[in-house]
Amino acid sequence: MESSRQNRFLGVLALLLAIGASAVVWWQSERAYNDSQRRALHDIGLRAEQLADAMAGQIGSLLGTIDLGLQHLRRSWLNNPQHTAEIADALLANLPPDLAAYVSIADAEGRIVFTSLPDLPTIFVGDRPHFRVHLDGQDRLHIGSPVESRLAGGWAFIINRPILDGTRFAGTVNLVVRTEGLSKFVSRLQLHEQDMISVLQRDGSFLARSVDNALAMGRAVPKEG
Repeated sequence: MESSRQNRFLGVLALLLAIGASAVVWWQSERAYNDSQRRALHDIGLRAEQLADAMAGQIGSLLGTIDLGLQHLRRSWLNNPQHTAEIADALLANLPPDLAAYVSIADAEGRIVFTSLPDLPTIFVGDRPHFRVHLDGQDRLHIGSPVESRLAGGWAFIINRPILDGTRFAGTVNLVVRTEGLSKFVSRLQLHEQDMISVLQRDGSFLARSVDNALAMGRAVPKEG
C-alpha cells in the first residue's frame, strides 16, 4: 500500500516536473521571440534612419542643383535674355533623366513668355498658387503641390523662384518636375526591396513615393491625432 502511494506520488511529481519543464521551455522560447522581435524592430529603425539620412542628402543636393539653375536662369533673363534657352537646356541636362518636364518663365502679369518646349503654349498662370505665393516680393525657393499636367504628361509640381528687378516683382522662373521621375530617383536609394520611400511636403501631402507613386498623388499622410 505504502509502496503504491509512493509510486503514485512520484508519478504526479514527475508530471508536475514535466509541466514545469514545459513552462520553462515555453518561457524561454517566448523570451527568445521577444528578443528577436526587438532586434528586428531595431534593425528596421536603423534602416529607416539610414534611408532618411541618404534621402535627405540626395534630395538636398538635387534641390541645390535646381535652385542654382533657376537663379542662373533669372539672371540671364534679366541681363542677357538671348542666352535663356541655352541656360534652360543646361539646367535640364544636369538633372536626372525623366525628372524635369520643362522650364518656363512667367512675366509679372502671369503670362508664360518662355518655355523650353518646342512651341510656346498660350498659358496664363497669374491665378495659380505657385505664382501668387511670390507676389509678396520675398526671394525664396517654392515647391508647389502636384497636379495632373497635360504638358508634363502626368502628375507634376513646380519648383520656382521670383524674378526681382531690384525690389520690383517681375515674374517667376519655373521648373516643372514629374512626380514619376522623382519616384524613380528616390527608388534608387532603397536599401531593401521592401523599403518604401516617400517625399512629403510640410503638410503631409505626397510629392513622390517609391512604390505605387500614382496612387499617392493628391493624397496626404494622415496627421497624428
